[in-house]
Amino acid sequence: MEKLTTRDRIIKRLSWYYKVEGINAIWIFALGVYLCLKFGIHAILLGYGIAFVVFILIQGTHYWRLKFFALQGKPIQQEQELDRFKKFKTINEILIGLIPVFVLLQWYISGKGFAEDNHLVWAILANVFAVLEHINYYYYQLTYDNSYDVKYLLHNRKLKPASLKKDIRDGRI
Repeated sequence: MEKLTTRDRIIKRLSWYYKVEGINAIWIFALGVYLCLKFGIHAILLGYGIAFVVFILIQGTHYWRLKFFALQGKPIQQEQELDRFKKFKTINEILIGLIPVFVLLQWYISGKGFAEDNHLVWAILANVFAVLEHINYYYYQLTYDNSYDVKYLLHNRKLKPASLKKDIRDGRI
């Protein structure tokens, strides 16, 4: 059996990776719509967190799709795409800064208290997950889903810089 080169391994992985991210964005969006319809205004913080996660997953889907195309030699608009991700990063950081506003809004809408029907634990988890996804794409890789990444983590005893962070720094996708 022929051993795959690093490039071939990455292409093979990316051929499904961006699709999985896209599917995750779709099902989390559907879950968010369901929960917002079911719980209404009392789930505003939860809805915000879910929408934020979906927004970042869409960014990830687009990024991994671009990486896949670039490795296949398909033309992409490097500068435009890098500018787009720089803007996404800024928008994400603004959205992170707005989380406390939504916590206060949830508190106010719920009669200045956090009752069981506020879904506070789920809302906080959704928002924390969004922040972690942002870190995973724009700062440090938090997902170690293959043996090469795990070996890096064990050998270096530190998190890898995020691929998108390196691409923005190097001016290429």
